[in-house]
Amino acid sequence: MSWLDPATMSLATALVVVVSGIAFLTDTVVHARNRAARVWALSFMAGILAVMCYLAWEFLAGAWVAAAVGNAAFVVTTGCMWVGGRVYNDRAMAPGVALVGLLAVTTLLSTLTQGPGGGSWAGAEVMFLALLVLSGLGSIEARRGGLGTTATSWGLTAALGVQCLYYIARTWVFLTRGPESELFLEWFDTAPTSVITIALTISVVVSLSVLRAQDRARPARGTDITLSQVRDGFLGRGSFEGVLQGQLHRAEQRQERLAVIVLQTGGLDQIRSAFGTRAAEEVATRWREGIQTAVPLSAVVGQVDPATVVISAPVLGANQAKRLAGQISQRVLDEFNAAATTATVIVGVGVCVSVPGLSARDLLDRARTGAIRSAAGAETAIVLVEADEAAAQAAVSR
Repeated sequence: MSWLDPATMSLATALVVVVSGIAFLTDTVVHARNRAARVWALSFMAGILAVMCYLAWEFLAGAWVAAAVGNAAFVVTTGCMWVGGRVYNDRAMAPGVALVGLLAVTTLLSTLTQGPGGGSWAGAEVMFLALLVLSGLGSIEARRGGLGTTATSWGLTAALGVQCLYYIARTWVFLTRGPESELFLEWFDTAPTSVITIALTISVVVSLSVLRAQDRARPARGTDITLSQVRDGFLGRGSFEGVLQGQLHRAEQRQERLAVIVLQTGGLDQIRSAFGTRAAEEVATRWREGIQTAVPLSAVVGQVDPATVVISAPVLGANQAKRLAGQISQRVLDEFNAAATTATVIVGVGVCVSVPGLSARDLLDRARTGAIRSAAGAETAIVLVEADEAAAQAAVSR
């Protein structure tokens, strides 16, 4: 197949990428109100930097450093497409940024270490591998969460999927046949890659522009939640979990932390059997009143069942979370002691502090596990369930 010469194709690619990037960046600055659009705009900025570096390498003698910067910028371009998808889907941004940064720096160093004698393909295998990994992750992310529910995202899915498949083939031919082979020169050299890049750039910018326009057309993206109260201002489990998920998202954006405290009381059934329903109801009323007077105004309170109350509150760390849980549980025990019954009431207290990547349900489940362990102990104690390992596993599995 006859292609235009590499210099002409590089100029054509640069023109398309720069025009598309400037158009997307301008609209983002004027209209965008979400972080995902800003991350995608960063992708186009990196793309513009990449093509400018490649033009410098093509037309300026001795500009071999520009090729290294261009390779790293190309990796960032694809990586930010993936990270933008994660942000759109309300998933943790930090793991994506860390991986993209690692791959970009590795690509830069692998090119620089070969020096000016490395030729046109210095560091190419590292860049190819980075691009196929990031484009594959981006294509998968485009089919998940809120992004996957929009028909418009199919354009992004297809573009990143085609890029992934192309770089799988390009890497294989590069490593097995070499860059001077007829197969590589015909289908995977600069000219055919430029055609692929132009087509994918147009597909991506159209897809993201329509997606962003759809976002602006509706007041807010997400699922509407109808809050329901069990009684006395206590939210039901579903309502509490929905509110907590929103709190976690805001806390992650601000790099703050939330504590979920679960208080589980035992002995209500025994009190009902031994002293009657009225005595059990008095204890339950004391239970709720003690919690209401002890929790700070910034806390959200829910009730999973008559014996289990859940609380979320902003904290600075685990020590403050344990102190708050201790104050609440002590107040509850004081109210129990003031009730007109001699029955023993056990209160289990579990605490879990948020970390990036942990969902509301995971946080609730771990805090409740701590409360069960606390209630099963020989004496009332606060059980702090560490969430760091669980969060890391959750972030990987999503």
